[in-house]
Amino acid sequence: MPFDKFGNPYFYPSKNGGYNYEQSNNPKNDTPIEGLDSDFSVSGNIITMKCNGATSFSVGKNGRGFTDSIGGCKMDFKATAKRGYAYKADDVRDVELKVHMKIPGNLSSGHDGFSLSVCTGHHSANNCCQGFAYMGSIEGANSNPTHYRFRKETVHVQYTDAPETNPPKTHPKMNFKLSGHGWFGWGFCRYNKKTSGGTSPQDDSVILEIWFNPDTESNPADWTMLHRVEDKKGKGWTGSKNACNGDSDQIGVWSGAHNRFKSNSTSGTIQFKNISFREIDAFGTFEEPPPGGGGGGGGGGVQRGIKYAMITGDQATYSSLTSITAHEIVEIQ
Repeated sequence: MPFDKFGNPYFYPSKNGGYNYEQSNNPKNDTPIEGLDSDFSVSGNIITMKCNGATSFSVGKNGRGFTDSIGGCKMDFKATAKRGYAYKADDVRDVELKVHMKIPGNLSSGHDGFSLSVCTGHHSANNCCQGFAYMGSIEGANSNPTHYRFRKETVHVQYTDAPETNPPKTHPKMNFKLSGHGWFGWGFCRYNKKTSGGTSPQDDSVILEIWFNPDTESNPADWTMLHRVEDKKGKGWTGSKNACNGDSDQIGVWSGAHNRFKSNSTSGTIQFKNISFREIDAFGTFEEPPPGGGGGGGGGGVQRGIKYAMITGDQATYSSLTSITAHEIVEIQ
C-alpha cells in the first residue's frame, strides 16, 4: 500500500494524472492553501488557528485567485450538476483529505467542534447557493468521549445532519476527550458513485467517509474509518428543498474550489500540520504506484493490488498492508 511523505497510508488509489498536494515546511508559501489571515500564525510546518468564531482556511487546486463559483450566490444546482463542477473543470471532486491536528486546551463551551468541508465555494452571505458543502465534523472536543457527525449544508447557512449520525456518534477508537489529547489525525473522503441506468454526473450518488487516527506521532499509519454514508436520491438528507433551482433531495455531485478547515469556537486554539489533499479513483486499484507523494512500503517480488469491493458501510481499519471489514485484498505474484 502506498504512503504519503508523512507516513499516512493512501486509503484509495490516486486518479491517473490527478492532483496531489502534500504540505511543505512553509505552508504560507503553498499555493493550494488560502485564507491564512490574522486569525492564524505559522511556525515551521505548524499552522495555529486562533478561534474567533467561524474561523477557517481552505485548500484546493484553484483556491488562490478564486472569486466565486459560477453564478455566485445564485449558483444553479441543476446546471452545476450537469456540468460537474462549480468553478473550474479541473477542480478536485473525488477527494481524500487528511490532516494531523492538536487541540491544546478546551475550546469555547457549546462551540467546541471542528469540521472539514469539501467541494464548496464562498460562505459570505445568507441563502448563498455556492455554500453547498458536505462536512465531516468533530463534535464536543471538550467532552469525554468526543463525538463525530456528517452534515450537509445545502445553502449557506443551513445545516442538516445525516440520519446515520443524528445524534452524533462515538467510536471505540475515539473514546476519549480530544482537547488536550495531543496530535491526532482527522480525514474525510468524498467521491461520486455512478447509478445503474443514470447519467453521470448528475444522477450519481455521493459517498462520504470520516477517518481517524488517535496518535499520529507514534503511529501515523493507524487510521480507522469511523463511518461511511451515501447521499442519494430518496434519502431525504436535504434541508433547503428545491433551493437554487435544485431538487427536493439535491445531491452535491460537483467539484468546488474550496475545501475548508473550520471551527465556530470563540476561544482557544487548534493546530494543524501534514495536510494531504489528493484526487482519488475510489474504485480503482493499487496495482500501479500513484504519481507523486507516496513513501511506499513495497519491495521484493510481490506486487500487491488492493481491490475495493465496497461491500459494507461501517468500519475499516488499516495497519500496514492489512484491511478488514470493508475491502478485499488480492496478492498478485
